[in-house]
This record gives sequence, C-alpha cells and structure tokens, in this order.
Amino acid sequence: MTAASSRLPAIDAVRGFALFGILVVNLAVFHSGLAGMNLGGGLGTTGWRNGVTDGVILWLFTGKFILIFSFLFGWGIHTQSARGGAFRARYLRRMLGLLAIGAIHAAFFFSGDILVSYAILGLFMLRPVRRDWPVRKLVRSAAILLGVQAAVLLPLAAFVLASTEDQSFAEYARRSAELYRTGGFWEVVPQRLADFALVLATGILTGPGLVAMFRLGLAAAKTFAEGGLEAARPLARRIALFTLIPGLAGNAICAVVAVGAPEPWAFSVSAVQNALFAPLLALGYLAAAALVLASATDSRLVSVLEAPGRMSLSVYVGQSAIMSLLFHGYGLGLASSIGSTGGVLVCIAVYAALVGFSHLWLGAFRIGPLEWVLRSITEWQWVALRPRHETQADPAPSSPGAHNL
Repeated sequence: MTAASSRLPAIDAVRGFALFGILVVNLAVFHSGLAGMNLGGGLGTTGWRNGVTDGVILWLFTGKFILIFSFLFGWGIHTQSARGGAFRARYLRRMLGLLAIGAIHAAFFFSGDILVSYAILGLFMLRPVRRDWPVRKLVRSAAILLGVQAAVLLPLAAFVLASTEDQSFAEYARRSAELYRTGGFWEVVPQRLADFALVLATGILTGPGLVAMFRLGLAAAKTFAEGGLEAARPLARRIALFTLIPGLAGNAICAVVAVGAPEPWAFSVSAVQNALFAPLLALGYLAAAALVLASATDSRLVSVLEAPGRMSLSVYVGQSAIMSLLFHGYGLGLASSIGSTGGVLVCIAVYAALVGFSHLWLGAFRIGPLEWVLRSITEWQWVALRPRHETQADPAPSSPGAHNL
C-alpha cells in the first residue's frame, strides 16, 4: 500500500475540524496565560454568559481535541511508514524538524505548544512500527497507557484536595498574564519560554494518554486505511454506543463543578475529567466522525474541511500567530477587553479565515508552507512546492534538489 492510497480525504477533514476544537481550547491560554493552562482551563472571566461559555468549552472541548489530534498523528505515522524505504532515518528527521518548528512556535507565538511534545513522544512509536506490532497489541498497549495516565491523575486529584493551598503558582501565573497584556513582543518571548518550560515539565501527566492515542490511530490506519471509513462503520457504531452518552454525561458533571467550585476543587475535578471522561468522549467523537463522514451525502463537508486538514501544521501555527497578535499587548490587546463568549466568536472568525486561506494556498501549491519545510527536512532535500504538472512544465526548477514526492 502506498502513502497516497492510505491518505483519505475524510481523515483530513477530521483533522481540519480538530484544529477548530484545539483553537477554542487554546483561547484560555491566549487570554489568561498559564492561569488558563491548568487542567481546568477556563478564562476566569466574570458574568453568567462567560461562565456558561467556559462550562461548554470544558464540557465539549477541553482535553478531547488534543487526543483526537494525537489519534490522527498516529494515523499519519502509518502513512509515513507505508511509503517504505529507510523509515527510521526519515522518521527521526521528521521528528527533529517537528521539534525545531515547535520550539520556534513556543518561543514566538504560543507557550502551550504541543509540537515539541509530539516530537519527543513520537519516539515511542518507532518500535511498534519497525516491529510491525499487530492491531491487537497496539490496542492493548494503548489501554495500558490510558490506565497509567489515570493512575497518575487520580491520586494527584486527591493529593491536591488534601494539601494546603499554595499561592506561588497562582501569583506566577498572574504576573505572566499581566506581561502578555502589557509587554512588547521581545519582552514577552522570555516569559513565554519560561511558561513553556513549565508546560513541558508537567507533560508527564498527560504524555501516556497522547502516546495511547498515537497507537490507537496507528491501529485504526492499519485496519481501515485500505478500505476507507466505510469499512469502519460497524466498529464506529459500537464505539459510539458505549462512549458518547457516558462521555457527555461525565464531562458535563466535571465541567459544572470545575466552573462553579473554588480551587483546589476545580483542578482536582478537571484531573478526574482528563483521566476518565475526556478519553471516553474523544473516542466517541472519532466514532461519530467516522459515521458522519463515511456517508456520501457529506462530500461537501469533507471538501470544506479537507484543505485545512491537509495543511494542519501551517494552520495550527497560523492560529497561534494570529491569536497572539489579537490578544497580547503588542497587538490589539483583546485579552483586556473581552471574555470567553467574545473570545469564541474571535476563534470562529480566525478559523474561517484560515480555512479560506487553506483553499487558496492549495489551489496554487501542493502542500502547506510549513508542511513543505517539514517534508524537506524529512527527505533531506528540497521538495517540490508547486503542483506536479507545473513542475514538469518548468525546465528550470527553483532549486537543484526539487522533485515531486
């Protein structure tokens, strides 16, 4: 099976929609810095409308879309391995490129960057791919890793409730948020790097869950990449039946408590949510997406969302670049003037603009700009950016190493 054959438009559409969910969750960080980056999320804004919006975000978005994106990352690893050749060297270069892009992203745009974590945690996928683990083993190891994550988060929730409240982190987070609201661009960069170091250090709490979803995505691709999402519908129906209702109910209860309760209850309940109910609802969302997008009647939806999904790296970083300019003090400073509800409307506008940009870009080029950088690092030579028929018609390529993949 070739890489081209294993790439499904519906999978790109799921990836494209997941980008919106990630943007909505990241809104809290752009608005409030580290204060919005704890397991509870939320913007800490006042007013019942903003409180309801925070609750909806915690209920339907927080902790779910990063798991969905991780699942799709695992699917993408299968796409890479299906190309054959020297997979290990190519994959390691790809992780190195992702690490570099993520570090730049974290320094200049978003302290909650996930790309660096993906580059590090992605190393745990080398063995399953090179040893060609069967689907059953991949699923079993994913279940174990989700259990490990729960074994870390649940005792942490109990410990936080039992411990004396420490205001040092809250004070640090307040100072960080104030600098984002008032500082110039180069003043913010050191603070953003310091915040990112804290985020990376606490990644051990959710790292096992991300690797679990990598492996579930790899297992799904090994099973269904050949036959498409239509082949996945029977399994998707069963998964949706057992995950959507309990996932929605459990996350709803946790969201209400997290929004209404003071610390440390909010943090502890959110830890329970991330340990038990967020993975459940993420799997339910994936199953529902498979059922919806496998239908021929949804080809229009696929055609709209496929473009941002195909250039998800560029859109992800682009979202951060735009949101940082909109919310931070060196830009429009919206963090000082709007709350959660207005912030969500901004997210919708930013996402719609980037969807339109994706369609325009892919109308002229083969892949997104950052995808081109990452693929060139992966292949260790400049790859073609323009469509195949244009590069073949051009007798003088812009770089001597350019070629079509």
